[in-house]
Amino acid sequence: MIQKSPPRQRGAVLVVGLLLLVILTVLGTTAMQSTSLQERMAGNARDGNLAFQAAEATLRDAEQYINSKVPPFEPFQSNIFNGTGGLYNSKASPGSFSLYNDLADTTKTRVFGAGTSATALPNVVAQPRYLIELLATSCMGSNESALFRITARAQGANDNTVVILQSRYRRALYCSGGGPSSVASGGYGNAAL
Repeated sequence: MIQKSPPRQRGAVLVVGLLLLVILTVLGTTAMQSTSLQERMAGNARDGNLAFQAAEATLRDAEQYINSKVPPFEPFQSNIFNGTGGLYNSKASPGSFSLYNDLADTTKTRVFGAGTSATALPNVVAQPRYLIELLATSCMGSNESALFRITARAQGANDNTVVILQSRYRRALYCSGGGPSSVASGGYGNAAL
């Protein structure tokens, strides 16, 4: 009996196997990069949301401070709005501060909870800060009030994530003397704009 030699192999299976391995490697790498990018985007969105919520809480804290029964709000004293302690009088001296520079300055702003004893906010890199501007006072009979603009600056878990929010807030006052030329002298109640 004559033995037949096996057919010669040409290596086609090896080449096809290597090509499939390269394709799977490229697909796996692309999937990892996409997942990594999505994870970073979700983290940034979470951090932005955290900063936004901290800024919102800071606006509410400032409103609570405006409603407090302590000077300069009760009795109302507009002369205390002189640019120190985060209290500005934009009515008397418009443009007396730089929103960009002064909001980052810890000597020209108030820290969250300073006037209300609120507990510190968790998970933020620094406690939010705010300033209050006195925009107008009105002593017109039943519409005795002061109008304030509150500007809050908050950061998320990353110090590069910054959110700045503003709100206007009106608080009722007692006015001495009665009539349009009266002087705002005391406070009671509140009414949000």
